Amino acid sequence: MKCKKITFIFLKGEGEMKTVKHSKKGIVLAISMLLPVAAFADANEMIQSQEQKTEIIQNQLQKSEQMQERAEQMNQKLEQLQSNMQKAEQMQERNEQMNEKMEQMQSHMQNSEQMQERAEKMNENTERSERMQDKMHDMSDKMEKADKVQERAQEMAEHANRNQEMNEKTENMSEKAEKAGTMQQNQNRIMNQNMVNPVTVPNTAQ
Repeated sequence: MKCKKITFIFLKGEGEMKTVKHSKKGIVLAISMLLPVAAFADANEMIQSQEQKTEIIQNQLQKSEQMQERAEQMNQKLEQLQSNMQKAEQMQERNEQMNEKMEQMQSHMQNSEQMQERAEKMNENTERSERMQDKMHDMSDKMEKADKVQERAQEMAEHANRNQEMNEKTENMSEKAEKAGTMQQNQNRIMNQNMVNPVTVPNTAQ
């Protein structure tokens, strides 16, 4: 039978590996020789595993730090977003307030325009009333003038009536004077005739 060979791997110095092959007959000797080397290899493996663990832990720490930094960055971004949202809400509120103020201003402008239109209508009405009042004054002046003219016409008519009465009276007086004149003339004529032709009065004494 052939001897089977077993391969042992152990460290040679720091970080160097050495491979040794033995038969079954030399296993005991090899094991006795390799016990301290195996212990060193176990310690080295433990150190390597510890280093690997520390590297893993360091990597995890680095990753956690990176994650923490990312979380902080995300928190900063969230804070910025929140502040931006607050600013946007404030801007929206301001815009709403400005819109309300604009609506109020528009309503005030409409009210002022309506008031201006009413004032213009009132002015037109006052102007019309003033014109009507002027016309009424003119008409009253004309009525007063007409009354005065009528009074004058009445006075003139009265004067005319008086003149007519005076004329009638003068005509009557002239007629009476004419009649008196004619009667005087007749009397004078009779007297003259009597003087020329005396009338013989009968003597009643005889």
